[in-house]
Amino acid sequence: MSACLKVWRCGMVGGLLLASLAMHGQDSLLMHDYAFVKGADAWLTSRNAASLTQFASHNIANAQLSLTREKGGFTDFSDSPDAFTVNAEVESFYRIGSRVVGYGLMCYENFSGKEMGGSAFIDTSRLPFDLEEDSLTNLGRKHRDTYHLTGGVGIDVWRGISLGARLDYKAANYAKYKDLRHKNKLMDMTLTTGVFWPIAGVVDVGAFYYYRRTTESLKFNLYGREDKTYVTFINYGPFIGETEQFANSGFTDKLRELPMVSNYNGIGLQLGLHWGSNLTFTNEATLAYREGYYGRRSEFTNSYSFHRSHTYDYHGRLSYRAMASIHHIDVNIAAENLVNHFETFREKRNDSGASYYEYYDPVKTANKLWVEGRVAYTAYLGIRGELPSWVLTASYQWMHRKQTAYDYPYYRRQRLNNQVWGLAATRNLLLHKGVLSLSLLGEYLNGNGAPFEDLTFVTPSDKQHPSPTMDTWLYREHQWLTAPQYTVGGSVKYTFRFPATRMATYLGASMRHHKVNAPNAYSNGRDHTQATLFLGCTF
Repeated sequence: MSACLKVWRCGMVGGLLLASLAMHGQDSLLMHDYAFVKGADAWLTSRNAASLTQFASHNIANAQLSLTREKGGFTDFSDSPDAFTVNAEVESFYRIGSRVVGYGLMCYENFSGKEMGGSAFIDTSRLPFDLEEDSLTNLGRKHRDTYHLTGGVGIDVWRGISLGARLDYKAANYAKYKDLRHKNKLMDMTLTTGVFWPIAGVVDVGAFYYYRRTTESLKFNLYGREDKTYVTFINYGPFIGETEQFANSGFTDKLRELPMVSNYNGIGLQLGLHWGSNLTFTNEATLAYREGYYGRRSEFTNSYSFHRSHTYDYHGRLSYRAMASIHHIDVNIAAENLVNHFETFREKRNDSGASYYEYYDPVKTANKLWVEGRVAYTAYLGIRGELPSWVLTASYQWMHRKQTAYDYPYYRRQRLNNQVWGLAATRNLLLHKGVLSLSLLGEYLNGNGAPFEDLTFVTPSDKQHPSPTMDTWLYREHQWLTAPQYTVGGSVKYTFRFPATRMATYLGASMRHHKVNAPNAYSNGRDHTQATLFLGCTF
């Protein structure tokens, strides 16, 4: 056994010597991969910026410009079958002296899509209710500009104990260019402040305060015929709710810009365990309380709804570091349980003739539960400098969504589940004057759950009619979330030193093809293809 161990050690030392000789023959500037540096340590992507002090690499930054073209009718109900996106971003980790580490991100995205309808909101993932097109005849072009700025700093104040703060700010403008038109303004800001303490290289502990505020304002208007009637579907839950004609009041009031506001307050805890220098188990959990409303809350203006929820997030990583490889097992879980109410009110006038609003008991319209998770194994093999020869990933992710919408005496339930299995591989080949990176990926999704289940609390009277529904969006989303479907893709990238600079410049292309197995009468197609060209540099 001891002889075998000696042979193994000699082989590893010989391999490292050969790798060192290869690096001598290769420009060392090209031996740094930004994605590897960022992904190698879980604390670098934590919400708690105090843990940035664990950054152990050289200062590194990455800038990239990409152009993406999308074509194909298999999309979610609010997405475009014909879209074009331009994205430019720069991101960096930077150590200032021995005690301070900073992180920064700047990003701009320009999106334009044709034949778009569905939701009027930018982000439809965790809405208390939705405002949607009630007709398929008014689909049109939509445009969105998104600006994203993030800055974080961690400071080692005393014997490894660090303090940190991080601000993540996103702003977006969104517009539809066909009646019924809407213009959106989004502000999404997250602030965290915390402390982090690595104890004797054995245990890491941290805690932070989490605050987030999102505000998305909508203004609906017409540029065309005023005599045509436009109707908006107010979606309480799984595409059941009420309809509203565009006028001078209501959710789509043409005289006012109305915001959807959410405020989150929470705390986060971190725990890291180290067994020697090779095995690490990091954990981070965030618990937050969310509350918000839609409308204008003041004495003389009204709000139309309010919502409350609890959110839970967990990120865990088991990491093993060998002589020329790193292995990760990541577990991510996110959950939110939300309740939404619609306000009931009456407009009145005071003695001076000014109007004000008198509120009565609110009406519960929805319960919504989202649970999402992902487990992934990632292997970085044959690491030379900060460039792995292979990156292999196997992942499994799941989603559970339960929604109940109420419109007494009617209510509708929906329970959906899906699972996604994925495999991906990247090979970095050292050439004489550059690095060629080849990637392949594949995913398979399958789900279950009925589109809806309509029930009643009591037997309706002959004067009560079932609530309005939007079947096209319902079945299109149901297919998107549950129908058997697969994604295949690949990319090629070539990295080289730009003449007379200290920049590792790269250019490349990628493609993804998404296909659903079974046709659907409510869908625009069975395929969706995305092609991207990108140019960037690491420095």
